[in-house]
Amino acid sequence: MIKEISAFELKNRMATGESPNILDVRETSEFREGHIPGALNIPVNLIPVMTDQIDKNKSWYVICLSGGRSAAAVQYLSALGWDATNVAGGMSMWTGEIESGMPASREKPRNGGDPERT
Repeated sequence: MIKEISAFELKNRMATGESPNILDVRETSEFREGHIPGALNIPVNLIPVMTDQIDKNKSWYVICLSGGRSAAAVQYLSALGWDATNVAGGMSMWTGEIESGMPASREKPRNGGDPERT
C-alpha cells in the first residue's frame, strides 16, 4: 500500500505555509502546459535513470494528470527508500496555483546558448 493524499489536501497544506517538494511525473509537454509552481519534472519513464535528481533526504508529493503514473512512481521510489506520497486525482483535480513553461534551469535558450546570436 502506498501513501496517498488528495489534491485538495495538498492545496490546503500549501495554503497554511507548507512548502512541499513536488515531483511531477508527466511528460515534459504536459508539464509545460501547466504545473504546480516549484515542481520538479521527471517523466515517469525516466525516473529509474534520474533518481540522482530526487533528493532522498526529503519527502516528496508525486503528481501526474490523474494519479496512475504517479502511483507507479511512488511505488517504485518507496521500494528504493524514498519518502514518497501519491497525489490522488493529480492535476485534473488540482485547483491551486498553476504556472506554465519550464523552470529557468531547464529552459533551452532560444539562441542556442550563444549570447551573440539572437
